[in-house]
Amino acid sequence: MDYAFNANEVPDDGKNFDDSPLPKGDYPVMAIASELKNTAAGNGKYIEFDLVVIEGEHKDRRLWLKINVENPNQQAVDIGKREYKRMHEAIGLSSSTRTEDLHNKPFVVRVGFGKGDYADKNEIKGFKKYGGTGAPVAAQSAPAPQASASAASAQASAPATDAGDVPPWQR
Repeated sequence: MDYAFNANEVPDDGKNFDDSPLPKGDYPVMAIASELKNTAAGNGKYIEFDLVVIEGEHKDRRLWLKINVENPNQQAVDIGKREYKRMHEAIGLSSSTRTEDLHNKPFVVRVGFGKGDYADKNEIKGFKKYGGTGAPVAAQSAPAPQASASAASAQASAPATDAGDVPPWQR
C-alpha cells in the first residue's frame, strides 16, 4: 500500500509515551479495563486493572493494579481480598459480580514506589473515595495536581450537548 506521510507536517500535541513513574501522592482514577491473568509461576491468578488518572497535571497517565485472587500462598490471597474490598469501598460498592462493575467509577489511589525489573515502578498503596469536586475527600499525602473548585463546579454544571462530552463519572 502506498501512503505518503511527512511527520514534519503534523503539529505536535505535546503528548508522547511517558513510562516514568508518577510522583508519590494521591490521584483520582478510574478503572477502564480489567483482566484475569495467570501468575508468572503459573500456579495462581490475579486481576489486573488498567487505571487512568482522570484530572490534574498527570491526567490520562496510566497505572496498573494487580490483585491476587488465587495463590498457593494464602497470605497473598488474603491481601488481595483486602485490596479488592478497599477498592469497592472507595468506589461505593459493597459487592460486585463482575470486575466490569468497577469500571468507569472514580476513586482515589495513593501511589508509592516498588521495585521493578529495571527501575522503580509505581505501586498502589491505598484507596479512598473521590470527592467529586476535583479533590479527594481526605487530605493528600503529597501535593498532587487538582482542578480548582470553581473550575470543577463550572465543568459539572455545564450543559452537555453529547454523552461523549460528559465524563462517565458525571453521567
